[in-house]
Amino acid sequence: MSRPEFSSELIEFIFHRIQSVSDFEVLILLAKNSGRAWLVHEISAELRTSERSALVSLELLGAAGLVLKSEKQPLAFQFNSRSRDAKLVHELLHLYPIFYSRLVRLIYERPNHTLQRFADAFRIRRED
Repeated sequence: MSRPEFSSELIEFIFHRIQSVSDFEVLILLAKNSGRAWLVHEISAELRTSERSALVSLELLGAAGLVLKSEKQPLAFQFNSRSRDAKLVHELLHLYPIFYSRLVRLIYERPNHTLQRFADAFRIRRED
């Protein structure tokens, strides 16, 4: 499937930085409100998800440098506008309302390298 509206950099970003739709939604919420620090329970309420799910996404996004813990409040997070990927996140913000379903599909299409390595271990190899 051709994706002319998505840059190759954006596709790579999604494949390497976003593991789930939950991660995607949390990132979009924080980036839309980049000047605000969000408490975990506020993110959970806004996105209608569990606090545990929100926290897992925040930890993953934090490890990628996209989200920062607030220095003022425990369990408060905000978008890292100085992230090396901030430009790509802003591109996502622009595309989000227009191509939401295609972006979600990309997340589900992301290669699962662990699963592929497992499958490759059982591949029958010809002896030369």
